[in-house]
Amino acid sequence: MFVFIFHKVSYASTCVCLSNKREFPTFSRTIPSDFFQAKAFAQLVKHFGWTWIGAIQADNEYGIFGVQSFTKEVVKYGVCIAFTENILSSYSRTALLQIIETMKRTAVKVILAFASERDLYPLMQEIVRQNITGIQWLASEDWVTAARPSTEEFFRSFGGTIGLTTRKMAIPKFKDFLLNIRPSLDSVNNLNNVFWEHIFGCTLRLKVESFQQNVSDTKICTGQERLDKIENAFFDVSQLRMTYNVHNAVYAVAHALHDLLFCEKEENKTIKLCGDIARIEPWQFGEAVYFDENGDPPAAYDIINWQLNKGVVSHVTVGHFDTSPDGGSQLVIDEDTEVDQADGNSQALLAQCPYYTTPPLSKPI
Repeated sequence: MFVFIFHKVSYASTCVCLSNKREFPTFSRTIPSDFFQAKAFAQLVKHFGWTWIGAIQADNEYGIFGVQSFTKEVVKYGVCIAFTENILSSYSRTALLQIIETMKRTAVKVILAFASERDLYPLMQEIVRQNITGIQWLASEDWVTAARPSTEEFFRSFGGTIGLTTRKMAIPKFKDFLLNIRPSLDSVNNLNNVFWEHIFGCTLRLKVESFQQNVSDTKICTGQERLDKIENAFFDVSQLRMTYNVHNAVYAVAHALHDLLFCEKEENKTIKLCGDIARIEPWQFGEAVYFDENGDPPAAYDIINWQLNKGVVSHVTVGHFDTSPDGGSQLVIDEDTEVDQADGNSQALLAQCPYYTTPPLSKPI
């Protein structure tokens, strides 16, 4: 009888809860745990001297565990959590208005929003509608670079937002691979064909002939066009975020499988069946890659700042946060890059911390 144990390697799941090896013994990931994101936010708060902070969390594991971790970190620096409110995209406008009322009542000038763009967007719309300004927003990685709220209209309320996102990296030889894609003449439904027609804005001659289409108004392409002559953001592979995590996840599985099946005895260098799936060498990825005892990789975040330039909201990198295998961490703010902040956010309120409890996983909406 054979028992198969599947080890999962995720490139996008960040919840702190997944670091629990008792519940998830066969889970690893190539994106940092939100524990490190919370730690980075706490150091940002310390860096800017904020002491009176509100928190808005998605009403799910992502938001609740993220804010819990953040709270545990910032209380070490004497920071008061003025309120913690739950949010979901399904919440009624009445629930949104209650959150805004809490924001006004506590007079908080710094708010951490640990939620996805999808869940936070309705609240953002209401904040813009009421022209609420002067709040310094701290954005979790799930919405800090989102395109939908990154508009001049939203900038009135969310200008100066500071957030974290996974580090931009380049995948070695990936651009060469993309530039060598060619359409297939074997199938009109081939994915490469769809890609080719989209890039060149044409219809492949094979498809036209197969379906006997009227070619009078159709731009025909032969499949011999040159991808290296096309200017398209798709081919800019020097600043990848999530794609790079996918790359590392695939390579982690590949190297683990290889080491599981073929490894060498140190004494005589002979090949044998090997059960060690943790022998993944950092040099094989092009950077230092490791998994700790929780299956988590090192954390490497860019610090992003919302800035307005000629009517366009830019996500400007103003620093970074890194962790090391020994448990240390480093927050760096680029002194040569001006960090925009919301008006009035530099003065923290001197107030007694209210009794803090974590809201339940769900609440009436």
